[in-house]
Amino acid sequence: MAQGRAVYLLDDEVIQPDDCMPLTAAARSGEVKLQAYVNGHYPGRSLPPKVLQGVCSVGSWNAPTNQSWGLDWHCNEGLELTYLAAGTVGFATELFKGDLKSGSLTVTRPWQPHCVGNPNVNASNLIWLILDVGVRQPHQTWHWPSWLSLTNSDLRRLTRILRQNETPVWQVNHELRETWLKIGRLVEMNSETQIYSRLQVYISELLIELLGLLQDKAPKLEKFLSSSERSVDLFLKRLANDPDLAANCQSVGHMAKYCNFSEARFSQLCQQLVNQTPGRYLSHIKIKHAKEHLRLSPNMSITEVAMASGFNSSQYFATVFRQLVGLSPRQWIAKTLK
Repeated sequence: MAQGRAVYLLDDEVIQPDDCMPLTAAARSGEVKLQAYVNGHYPGRSLPPKVLQGVCSVGSWNAPTNQSWGLDWHCNEGLELTYLAAGTVGFATELFKGDLKSGSLTVTRPWQPHCVGNPNVNASNLIWLILDVGVRQPHQTWHWPSWLSLTNSDLRRLTRILRQNETPVWQVNHELRETWLKIGRLVEMNSETQIYSRLQVYISELLIELLGLLQDKAPKLEKFLSSSERSVDLFLKRLANDPDLAANCQSVGHMAKYCNFSEARFSQLCQQLVNQTPGRYLSHIKIKHAKEHLRLSPNMSITEVAMASGFNSSQYFATVFRQLVGLSPRQWIAKTLK
């Protein structure tokens, strides 16, 4: 599982998850036993080329004692499913905070922030699957790996529930429990010659059983969670809370590209959500972050604050600041910090 706060970029990869340094360090020190098959940056044994494509990580940890590490708020590029086979572990999303008990299943959508540990991980056995379905924004179409044995209609049903459901924690039934345990036992084997074929079968079985569980539970679905409006809403909130992201945005086109929309569509959605044009909203956000720089870093010069806030010159920064605040930066400092 990727650890640490996600870094939101404005390049081809819009969000870059960090690696699993706390878990990796604990495994190296012998504090926890880690077994996983992976593609990409995740710790574990690398899968062969073109085998189980889309699987970012499938594995388990076995922590015999309470740990000195936890996985702080982070995101994963894929759908993440975890199963707590033994122990208790703290878990949180934006709308949930509590302890997982033995038999708990967690579901987090691609790029959904979550954390594991409260703040540290307890003695536990956790099994997981991170599966890349090819999305970077909530409104985008999910693309499941072609090797899954589910029918197209079942995949459509599963996709709809997973995209439009905010409930992150479930108690598994007997069938799901047995499938998770088979995956857990399999990833711990080093000599199983058919391990990749069996993983392919078990992952398909896991998703089939998950669909059955979710259909039986009939959770409330919200179309907004997979809408274009949500993609833009999440971006605007990140912009407000991430000074580096705001500073790197230099145009409406840049903002629209981040969300995978045309400028016209992005502008329409932004106006609808915050009743401002994207350019004016961005200016307000940059000035908000500039005020924080001025308040928390009094030794920074006005030029340094302007550059850190994403303005190309101190003169333009001062002009925008006065337009939106009614004072020059120096006047605001004198009034606020006196």
